[in-house]
Amino acid sequence: GSAHRTSRIKEMGHEPSEHGRVDQRTPPTLVELFGSTRIVVSSLTLRDSAFWTAHCVMSYGVLLENIHVDSRGRNTDGIVIDSSTDVVVRRNSIVSGDDGISIKSGRDEAG
Repeated sequence: GSAHRTSRIKEMGHEPSEHGRVDQRTPPTLVELFGSTRIVVSSLTLRDSAFWTAHCVMSYGVLLENIHVDSRGRNTDGIVIDSSTDVVVRRNSIVSGDDGISIKSGRDEAG
């Protein structure tokens, strides 16, 4: 059999970059898949996000499974699917300070 490894990602308290921000007024997302095609994100633990924990935006053919989210702060949505198609979300556990799973259609031209 194959060995399964769980990765852990946690914000380290450094200054956030501009990439991963929804706009200039928001903190960055912890993990962002932007314009991704046919990608699998699996067996991942995400903790203590400053804003949205996992953001899948303008992507196609994404599988998000066995992701464990523990982010209890304000506006810390667990998984956000935004302007994407053919996204499968399964076998995840989410504890968040806002929405567990959120589906968005984008805004402005992206919406």
